[in-house]
Amino acid sequence: MKVLLTGVGTPIPSAQCAGPGTCVFSELANVVLQFDVGRATVMRLHAAGVCPSEITAVFLTHPHHDHVSGLADLALTRWSVNYRKQFTPLQVYAPRGLCSLFASTVLMPYVGDIVARLHHGSVPQTHQILQVHTFDPTNEPQIVYSERGVRVYSVLVEHDPVENAVGYSVDDNGEGHVVISGDTRECYAIERLIRPGKSTVVHEAMLISSERNGIADYHTDVTALARQMSRLHVPRLILTHLIPEASCDEHYEIWEEAVRNGGYENELFIGRDGLIVTTTE
Repeated sequence: MKVLLTGVGTPIPSAQCAGPGTCVFSELANVVLQFDVGRATVMRLHAAGVCPSEITAVFLTHPHHDHVSGLADLALTRWSVNYRKQFTPLQVYAPRGLCSLFASTVLMPYVGDIVARLHHGSVPQTHQILQVHTFDPTNEPQIVYSERGVRVYSVLVEHDPVENAVGYSVDDNGEGHVVISGDTRECYAIERLIRPGKSTVVHEAMLISSERNGIADYHTDVTALARQMSRLHVPRLILTHLIPEASCDEHYEIWEEAVRNGGYENELFIGRDGLIVTTTE
């Protein structure tokens, strides 16, 4: 399996950090899964050589705009530039509530555009550009996707006051195991997805010294995260959704120092857009 960070940013605009997103490739099963679709996701996928038509499914963690603002772009681009003879709607998985509501209605403002392009005759002749699968979030891991030997599990995380925020894990029959935290404060729920000694964990992170506007209440202090990942013997940790942004070598050194101070000694990646990590068990 491979992990591509399509965006490590936050709501704060950045020339080098797209909105949050993680793409997981199962080369064995020929499955490509996108977790969250922040601003400029399509551009980051393109830069990595991934065509939108290659995306098998999208999984949303919660409806904050920085995590979902690229969904319409991905769905419409995938449809309008799809030159395959057969087109299948983009499969979108979302927790019940505002997140699934957003996904179900995201293309409504583009109805006029869709109708006009259908008259061009060069796009797939269908109005069903995406298909939403809604699930009820649970405290214990549950399977929300199972295809070609690849299983995706979800679990409720703690991002209050956001309701029904979830994290995910991807299991590929022993080829690899990846956990995506979504946005959350430090919580034990994410541990239910982690396989000690095996999981590659993609986790949001914050330098607590940078707290502003009370956001530390629902994000994860990176040093506390390091202690948690060390305790769970996580072999590979990838930091994303960096608060604050790491924009130079000095910033990356500060992030790494904070992680090492928390006692995490295994393989560490401070996220940047376009980073690709190969996972092994």
